[in-house]
Amino acid sequence: MPPDAPRDHGRRAVLWTRHARQPLLEAAARLARLDVVGVGSPERGRSQQLAAAFDAEPLDDLRSALVTADADLLLLADAGDFGATASPDDADAAATAHERGLRIVTLEPVPAAALYLGGPAGAGWMRGHAGARPIDAIFPAPLLRHAPAFRALHDVLPTFGEPRALSIILRSRPEESSLPAALFAAADLLLSLVGEPESLHAIHTPPAAGRPASSGPGETLRSLEGHLVANARFDDGRAAALLVSDHAAAYAREILLLGEAGQLRITDDGWTWLGSDGKAIDEHRVPAADAPAAAAVLADALNRLLDPAIPNPAPIDHATVLSTAQAALLSARTRQPESPATLRRLAQRRRPAEHGRAATARGLGRSS
Repeated sequence: MPPDAPRDHGRRAVLWTRHARQPLLEAAARLARLDVVGVGSPERGRSQQLAAAFDAEPLDDLRSALVTADADLLLLADAGDFGATASPDDADAAATAHERGLRIVTLEPVPAAALYLGGPAGAGWMRGHAGARPIDAIFPAPLLRHAPAFRALHDVLPTFGEPRALSIILRSRPEESSLPAALFAAADLLLSLVGEPESLHAIHTPPAAGRPASSGPGETLRSLEGHLVANARFDDGRAAALLVSDHAAAYAREILLLGEAGQLRITDDGWTWLGSDGKAIDEHRVPAADAPAAAAVLADALNRLLDPAIPNPAPIDHATVLSTAQAALLSARTRQPESPATLRRLAQRRRPAEHGRAATARGLGRSS
């Protein structure tokens, strides 16, 4: 869509962001023709300045905006503490937004842990409200499996067959994405391509040497930066490697699939399929966008969500994606392989305080 095209009805947006992501959102809003009507920030004192940059109304309370904002979409570019506790208040606000037809597009994982989805004392994200669940209002973006290059693979992947090994690399600068967001997206893509791994063995490294231990992985997908590498093992002998970072020099997403049919390399620019003999079998190029890569992929996701002619993407299995991502975080703490399925079962039956104490005890025990 032309960046200078007139704004459409049905594209009224509220933005919730920190100031560092202002350039990203300005470019994405221009490409997606958003009519930005309100802007707020989790950073104290920033809402007025950010709202003025978008010529929009300043907002001071995210949960109030979810309940009252007259908009079609709320773009959560920085979640702050939203969805990061066991309190049901955030899920209730999301449920109200869903009932009002307000879509919540989030760059960060919401909720921030599988534990908060349900179970005996979850935050209620999976609980039904008037026939719908709060989690149904949440649209994580941008996910690579929804990108133009992947959409062009619809008929190719079944022909290529099941990969025996693959690698997923998602990298960005801090103002473009976060490490938890990249880990969530990598877990989502891994599951969509090859299913749930038996175990993940991960290492997290801070963006600079000498960072304190407190900057390492916690128990939720928030407030983590640097680089994370994880090896995934499957019970049938397949393997995968994940590399995610929010402190790279440039934004890029790259997947390499290896199988009996050769290799398939996929990026946001397109894909190339080479046979096992090294000869080209097929390829596809995506037209370049007149914008930075991070803004272009976000705008594409927003355009598809707001286009009434395009059905909403299939619901995400948040429990499995979050458990897979958290297995990598736990492994980075314990220095041992961890099972996504085990974490998912723990989240379903334990109360948050019990789960936190158990995970912490395991981590301390294994690290000593």
